[in-house]
Amino acid sequence: MIRLKVLSTFFQTSEITTMIKISWPPIAFFAMPFKLPVSDAECFGSDGSGTLTYVSFFVYVWLPTLVFALMFLVISCSPRGSDRRQALSTSLIFLAMLWYTPVLQMVGSMYDCFEDLERLNDDGSPQHFLVADPDLNCNPSGIFKFWRNLIHINSLLIVVFVGLGFPAAIYYKVKQLKRNNKLTADSSFASLYQYYTPDMPFLEVVHMIRKALLILFMSTLATHPIAQAVLCFIVNAGFVAILWRTKPLIFLPCTLIKNQNLYLLSEVLGACVTLAGSFLALVGAVSQGAVNVLGTTFAVINISFTVLFFCGFHVDMLRSKEDKKSLLRRGSVASNTSGERLMPTSLDRKDSLKKKLDQSVKAAEEEWDNLSLRWA
Repeated sequence: MIRLKVLSTFFQTSEITTMIKISWPPIAFFAMPFKLPVSDAECFGSDGSGTLTYVSFFVYVWLPTLVFALMFLVISCSPRGSDRRQALSTSLIFLAMLWYTPVLQMVGSMYDCFEDLERLNDDGSPQHFLVADPDLNCNPSGIFKFWRNLIHINSLLIVVFVGLGFPAAIYYKVKQLKRNNKLTADSSFASLYQYYTPDMPFLEVVHMIRKALLILFMSTLATHPIAQAVLCFIVNAGFVAILWRTKPLIFLPCTLIKNQNLYLLSEVLGACVTLAGSFLALVGAVSQGAVNVLGTTFAVINISFTVLFFCGFHVDMLRSKEDKKSLLRRGSVASNTSGERLMPTSLDRKDSLKKKLDQSVKAAEEEWDNLSLRWA
């Protein structure tokens, strides 16, 4: 699951980087597996009126919402603590968080407009059309004004309940569980925090805020390529700084690089590659003549990171199997010098808590024996 989280976040943030308005070469999109056809109105073609763009918007917003509602209903009917409920909850949380970025991108695309100097209003001012569908007027009249108003209403709902609601709900729930000492593996919400330290279990919220800010800057607030690239670079640099300062992931020893946390290393490397991509976009925004070279470099570093991440993570997991067996035989989980929690491969929070409990019980027994001898 951690590999899916790292790669999905990496690909989504890389795709957001391509929203910077420079002339990206086609090769720059080769490493964008999450650029799904349904999230791009251009893939539906145009009927000259913009109807297909509206249809794709409503389908992309409400079809997943219906699926999530059905999954939630099934989860509610499942017995508490059952494996089925746990598996469905994990799947629902993962799919909803995977949907978070593209649905906000879809909303942003409905407000990404350009001036067409050849099509003028009655007063001689240029009309504005969607970048995603140049046939769709951003300020329509007649029946399309009704559809545009529906877009406004749906976009507002998405921004409030998804863009802001998801991070707020996750933060509130995880904070509540932490306050009640219930950050355990048997919780239906374990997938939100199981790879993060108890001191910083809110990394998913940070991820979502980062993506939301990037989409907001790319699609609405910033229109000039240089401004977009600068804001993208600042947001990604801030995220790297947060990762490095807080070290929020539980410690899994890396066998390829000694004394390093494999989980943290994966997150930091993915964030640094995304940061490098935003820097390339900034250079391309300043010097449009270098866009083709920079776009190719962007694709190469993305593909290289993906391949190296898969191979490196897989090799490290294989090499650490014996370490896991050795740790289990010793019956304890050590801590690294920086105070991070050390966990063997594939051990989850429940295993770690069980080991800590065993240690506490053993310590209590030794203390009781010492007291008994002293009183005797």
